[in-house]
Amino acid sequence: MADLCAEGLYVVTARVCERRPLLGTIEGNEEAATVRLSPLGGAVEAEIEALGSLHRLVAVCQHVVMPDHVHFILQLLGRVPRSFSAAAVADAWCHRCNEAAGLPSPLFDEGCAISPIASEGQYLRLARYIEDNPRRRIVEQAHAEWFTLRRGLEVGGHTFDAIGNTALLGRSMMAVRCHSRWSDEHLADYTRRCLIAARQGWVLVGAFISDAEAAIGIGAVEDGAAIIHLVRGGLANGYKPTINAFYTCAEGRLLHLSPFAPDEPRRLSRTKCQTLNSLAEQLAATNPE
Repeated sequence: MADLCAEGLYVVTARVCERRPLLGTIEGNEEAATVRLSPLGGAVEAEIEALGSLHRLVAVCQHVVMPDHVHFILQLLGRVPRSFSAAAVADAWCHRCNEAAGLPSPLFDEGCAISPIASEGQYLRLARYIEDNPRRRIVEQAHAEWFTLRRGLEVGGHTFDAIGNTALLGRSMMAVRCHSRWSDEHLADYTRRCLIAARQGWVLVGAFISDAEAAIGIGAVEDGAAIIHLVRGGLANGYKPTINAFYTCAEGRLLHLSPFAPDEPRRLSRTKCQTLNSLAEQLAATNPE
């Protein structure tokens, strides 16, 4: 088990070239699922499990071998030499897997995607994501219409990229926008009114940028309501809802909309905030009632 207070935690992802499902097949249902590994998938998993014995300064805290990709959490233990890095360990692992595959071309795309884990909360979310990956795949397949990225969706005279339940656009909507000048009493009253509307079936729509707006969105979702989230960046190919939003999307209670190009960074600016808030209000004004 990883020391969650320690530094040196990384999440590593390796994708099979052309996303071919060479490593196994998923079995189960939306309640529980596992991956039946192919011989090649078993060899890849063995290489992951061997990392700790090959490198005394390395531990693998969580892993999953999916049919077309692999995730694992890597920890560098103690003080390591400056030349010893997670990228070097992951690249060496990837090279061994490519050699073991014995294929005419590399098994994995060149290089692994490696990201540092900054906090205990992030570690726990990623560990859950990795453990639940097989079931998530079945959920995605069962609700493909809600996990398919749509380009050029025309709504209210604007064009968006979208993922989620577009049928939410046909329901009554309420824009969520809080102002920093509001008193605590005003904010509490506004929050209460938003959540009452959500319980009554209104879809809350907004960028949910400020802490107060985010709290309203989270509260609505926890109450079983639906939201339309205007995201602050572009929806690149392969975009999926985040770990927590995934399950809301699977229930048809979430729609992500982006008015930006797919490669637009998530970095915020005053102009971007104003654009997103204005779009939320315009969408709400298209209510069918």
